[in-house]
Amino acid sequence: MKALYIDVNVSYMNPTASLMPALIAEIAPDSDFYGPGFVSEEALERGLLRWIDESGPYDAVFVGPWCPVFVDDINEPADRLVAFLQRSVAKDFKLRCVDGFIKDIKTNIGKAQAPVKLVSTLSFDYYAATQEQIDRLLAQGLTVVGPNHQFIQPLSELPAFAQQEKHYIKKANRLSDAWYDFAVSQPERFITALHYIAHNEFSYLPLSDRRYDSSIPGIDYYLRKQASEKLSRSSFKLAPKHYFNFFRLANKLGAPVYSKHIPLKLFNELFHRSLGSTKFVYTAKGGFGMPIRKFFEIPAAGAVLLCTPCIGYGDAGFRHGEHYLETAPEELPDRLAQLIHDPHAQQIANAGRKLVAAQHSLAARAKQIRMCIEAILAKQYMGSTWSDGQFLIHRKRSEKICAA
Repeated sequence: MKALYIDVNVSYMNPTASLMPALIAEIAPDSDFYGPGFVSEEALERGLLRWIDESGPYDAVFVGPWCPVFVDDINEPADRLVAFLQRSVAKDFKLRCVDGFIKDIKTNIGKAQAPVKLVSTLSFDYYAATQEQIDRLLAQGLTVVGPNHQFIQPLSELPAFAQQEKHYIKKANRLSDAWYDFAVSQPERFITALHYIAHNEFSYLPLSDRRYDSSIPGIDYYLRKQASEKLSRSSFKLAPKHYFNFFRLANKLGAPVYSKHIPLKLFNELFHRSLGSTKFVYTAKGGFGMPIRKFFEIPAAGAVLLCTPCIGYGDAGFRHGEHYLETAPEELPDRLAQLIHDPHAQQIANAGRKLVAAQHSLAARAKQIRMCIEAILAKQYMGSTWSDGQFLIHRKRSEKICAA
């Protein structure tokens, strides 16, 4: 299989996007990479279609998360992307080439000659998607690589606290079920892919040797904020968030802490060290309930995950009492008091890490996606789903192939 990956080559605080090139190389070792930071400015000026003519043919073309190919306006997304890349990612190319690159890809991806054309949507705002965007995606012949309907829910089923989340308030007049309806009605357009973990993100330090009792990493969204308030009044030894707050403040003041490689690497290293030195780590779904990366990072780091689970977490294989412990924010101090000296906690940590390694590592995700692409190439693909930790590929004539 020969693949072409199209995107801007950047490093970001959320590793999923940064790991995309490694994922593609794992899926198809015979891969080429095209975009700012991957090829010269001269190659970009010649354009996508000429690159494919000269370097192809390709079995699969994969559009990465930084390349907004099916948004509404041809100019606005490039302007917004350039502004974001300026302040929030580390890169080694000049931003002047991004505008032309985005316009080229948006204009010509539908003309690209390849049996399979894919687009990553792990960073996409599903609830703000419009029917026009979905129609454009279909017209360009793109297959989605991202969560399917199992990991999204209709607006009517969102919890009451969702309306208090900043994201909901900001986009309340634009939210719809258009993407959910699309995922339900056209499963063959989705390669079901969740976040994945690189091999160097796993930690095997036993709980007994970890310095801190608990932590709540990341921004204090509604449920996390409630948990933080409860935990702050407890006597447990909490992992400090000084580095996190420092980086956020420095970024607000204009310091390039996320747009330079060294401080960004320091930020990510401090984050992983915090997980790896903590026994019990809490996280929670946001108002939209999507499976964010922390639901995979925390078990991989060998900590016991305490959480309000995301949508579809059981389908992805995570079982309460075996791989994590479901815990409401107000229950967190009492839960920690029960667990702090419980030898069974180590078994839960081990089981969570093993599950992520087996089914949600970069290598596992690459195998799952590759098998889906092979089914598409064979004109047999009818969608893919998760069931109790098993990744299932649905083929024509109702045949299901387990990719485990």
